[in-house]
Amino acid sequence: MTLRLVSGRPTTFILGLILAIVALGASADENKSPTALVEMVMGAEDTDLEAMDYVSPGQVIDLGDSGYMILSYLLTCRIETITGGKVTVGHGESEVEEGEVQVETAPCQGNCIEISQATQGTAGTVYRVAAFDGTDWNERTIQSAIPIFLWNVDGEAGLAAITVLDLDRDPPAEIWKGVTDGKQLEYPSSAPTLEVGIPYQVQVSIEGQPQLIAVFSIDPELEGPDTMLSRLVPVSAKPSADSN
Repeated sequence: MTLRLVSGRPTTFILGLILAIVALGASADENKSPTALVEMVMGAEDTDLEAMDYVSPGQVIDLGDSGYMILSYLLTCRIETITGGKVTVGHGESEVEEGEVQVETAPCQGNCIEISQATQGTAGTVYRVAAFDGTDWNERTIQSAIPIFLWNVDGEAGLAAITVLDLDRDPPAEIWKGVTDGKQLEYPSSAPTLEVGIPYQVQVSIEGQPQLIAVFSIDPELEGPDTMLSRLVPVSAKPSADSN
């Protein structure tokens, strides 16, 4: 982009205009980031959303008179059961017009889909005994020891290689590896049991895509209903070293 001095405009005005444009672009990128997951949708003829689809702030979902959906927010662990009306997706909750909403809180300590881009504190019960310094640790704590890993990529996902590492070991140790041709994978019951309070890292590698990564731990003492959100670990691209 070429900048030209504008006659009669002070430098501070031009600088302020540039900063405003940059801030607007950053805000737009933030609003595109998925903040909620569709757990179920039925009877909504005016939407092509399906179960396990991500939705983003500002997205409007028309449920008509009798459409039904369950929407789970990743950051707030809020579960909304919505019947009818128009739903506008937010960052932590929805705005619903002419519809009915029932709200529950899932047993998770949430993070948004950019799990590796902004630190999210956790306060779950931890039984950690090995050394782990917590550097760049942006952890999601879930209730279930059988997590569901879910990632968001453009177009067809392709063949994905999934690796789970135990971060409490030095160096981190691989405890399970598998492949799938979808955008989600349930940790197999035949895989090694995940221990309470241990930090685990899941890595998803897809040809032609940046590596996807998330850190999670298990806390069965989290209170709330046993839903998909209580098992969900969102996985996203690891930020570059200069993204901070």
